[in-house]
Amino acid sequence: MGYIQRRQGRWDESARDLERAVEFDPHDLETLHQIATNYDLFRSYAEETLVLDRALAIEPNHAETKVIRANVDLDWRADTQPLHQVIDEIRAGNPAGVRGIANNWLICALAERDAAAAKNALIALGETPFMDEVFNRIIRSSKALSRA
Repeated sequence: MGYIQRRQGRWDESARDLERAVEFDPHDLETLHQIATNYDLFRSYAEETLVLDRALAIEPNHAETKVIRANVDLDWRADTQPLHQVIDEIRAGNPAGVRGIANNWLICALAERDAAAAKNALIALGETPFMDEVFNRIIRSSKALSRA
């Protein structure tokens, strides 16, 4: 219900129902990610950080959660270093997982104005289509970097 309510713009109900779902299954990473998404959409970065840190306490090596958490630092503080570090870890330790984080790698490369890394991220992306979220994050990151 929380996903549907968010899409309907019923934010308070969405947050309540997603939190309720986590009460029933406190180890459900997907629901924790959805709660973090709600906070991200409102740029409530401190709360988003707490939820993602909770998810990482459950599964410390979950690559997707680590990337999402590192993106908070980029959006909130215009700090690319955590995202860059997580991407480097994934590239070194799980080359097969690179395609799954190529969008984030591209965002990081563009934020750092690293043309070579952006090219490599696009190559890793292959035929995977961009999502609107990627473009929105690029715009948001650009604004954060211009304020820094």
